[in-house]
Amino acid sequence: MTAERTVSMSFRVTPKFRRLLVAAAEKQNRSLTNMLETLLFEFCAENGIDDSTEELERESPAPEVARAKAAVRPKAKRRS
Repeated sequence: MTAERTVSMSFRVTPKFRRLLVAAAEKQNRSLTNMLETLLFEFCAENGIDDSTEELERESPAPEVARAKAAVRPKAKRRS
């Protein structure tokens, strides 16, 4: 079996979130990514969330839609 390709993600977190993530990862000798994966996979297993369900595919917007929603629109100029 070949390993699944990884994808890059970037998001902002609070300093508290990062401190706790680092502390948890260090306690278990894990990388930050591995700690997040472990926590997420445990949560999903405990709550019956399966990534093979069709619902997940329908709920996830296409990348183009997500980018369009995230785009910042320039402010309209006010008329004097």
